[in-house]
Amino acid sequence: MFRARIPYKISANKKTTKVETDKTESKLKNIGKINVLVVDDARENRFIVKTYLSKLGIKPDEASGGEEALLLIKDKDYDIILLDIQMPGIDGYQVLDEARQLEEGRSKKAFIIALTAHSLPEDVEKSKAAGFDEHISKPIRKKEFLINIKEVIERMIKG
Repeated sequence: MFRARIPYKISANKKTTKVETDKTESKLKNIGKINVLVVDDARENRFIVKTYLSKLGIKPDEASGGEEALLLIKDKDYDIILLDIQMPGIDGYQVLDEARQLEEGRSKKAFIIALTAHSLPEDVEKSKAAGFDEHISKPIRKKEFLINIKEVIERMIKG
């Protein structure tokens, strides 16, 4: 039998947590239009991501490959780019590099998130070392995905 003790303190004031949650939700609702780009060669994956983002009131642009993504990134400042790593033609790492070059001189940089089936710890390390801000593994799980996106948006709000 295995036992573990995890010490924690229960707050006597549950209202504090509710107020903090309400403030976060309010900020998420009042952030305005967030420009999001979803890049994946699989139409089904783009559909899933778009459906989940719609739960947050976000209507993303989409690209089916690296070439198309770069054309969109040249013409628009995105707040968040969800980028598949393994695509035919220009892969996600190449898109990341070129997107970062295109951002030079712009007032803000996008949060670029690796969206990939590669989920081992070394895969996450590789994507972070390459310059991705976050790493979301496929298959995409709705709850985890929404939590990750909300955290990214909260970081954007805080600046």
